[in-house]
Amino acid sequence: MELNKRSSEIDFLRGVAVLLVLFSHHYIWQPINEMGWIGVDLFFVLSGFLVSGLLFTEYKKYGNVRPKLFLIRRGFKIYPLFYFSIIFTAVLLLFFPDSYFFIGSKKLFLNHHGIATGFIFEALFLQSYFFGYWGHHWSLSVEEIFYFSLAALIYRLASRNELQNTAKFRKISLFVFVACLIMRIVQNIVLPNSPINYSAAHLRLDSLFAGVFVSYYYHFQYKEIHEFYLRYRRYLLLLILPLISFTPFINVLKFSFVKTIGFTLIYMAFSFLLMAFLFEANIGSKIKKIVSRPFYDGVARIGFYSYSIYLFHTYIVRFLVGENYPYEQYMAGKYTYANVLESFIIYYILSILLGIGVSRIFEMPMLRLRDKWFPKRAV
Repeated sequence: MELNKRSSEIDFLRGVAVLLVLFSHHYIWQPINEMGWIGVDLFFVLSGFLVSGLLFTEYKKYGNVRPKLFLIRRGFKIYPLFYFSIIFTAVLLLFFPDSYFFIGSKKLFLNHHGIATGFIFEALFLQSYFFGYWGHHWSLSVEEIFYFSLAALIYRLASRNELQNTAKFRKISLFVFVACLIMRIVQNIVLPNSPINYSAAHLRLDSLFAGVFVSYYYHFQYKEIHEFYLRYRRYLLLLILPLISFTPFINVLKFSFVKTIGFTLIYMAFSFLLMAFLFEANIGSKIKKIVSRPFYDGVARIGFYSYSIYLFHTYIVRFLVGENYPYEQYMAGKYTYANVLESFIIYYILSILLGIGVSRIFEMPMLRLRDKWFPKRAV
């Protein structure tokens, strides 16, 4: 697979990830709602794989990496849409605090830290530790901390000619995986009810590093990882569903098992899934035969716009739902399931359309400027 070009297979996985997240933020069926959050973990594994691959490819071509250029290019991808979102939200909160747009979420926004403090937490990407404006922004904080940490690690290894020392990289990876798991266990024992047990960056970086681990072997030990997949292919594929099978039935915020070992099991499953998409012959064609070509291409297209869809879909939830959340009204007997289903379909379609529209208006022009002003070294 040529990873220096956007892959439809990877875009398909990104599409699956964002569609899962959309399921988690509007009631349609309890098991699907419960497991929708794992879309973020799939994003993490894919992000770790793709972003580290940029640095690994650069190193293979030049024998060094430029972390400053890497971070500038990531900034052009992340910051324009993100800061537009939080500035727009701050304006709405400041000038229209009683608007129906914020009915039901006003308490969340204003009673925690206030508009100014919430803006600071958002702007500095501290949302994985301190609540900002939108709950789902915690994952952006984790990824931002990951980008800086990864750039520093790869630069240090490259500058010391140790990046291709596979044994050393395995030790680093093992340390990250074990350290994050231990910290999660300790955190859930000492502070079992802390809201950051789910979101804190130092507890979640291993999910991203799982993607880095696969990427490292893909770029530097391709034959070894390819043969490993072919040798254990059947077992790896059979393990994917069992490893995530608990997610439709256990609330991630209530059970420490999910927030400790569960996160490890999930990134293992998605690492195996990623390997299948990398090494399974004609994986795209096989999936198209199962789900149809239009469906596959549609999901891949959604994956192309996944960042903007993820970032802005909560605006649709808030605008449509307000305080009359369909699940609560349905359980209270005030809504029929047909009302819930109608709301969900509208939310799903509008979330995707809004994300695509915002991406084309803001994100794509900024990426074109990025490629003009700061062209990537690894081509």
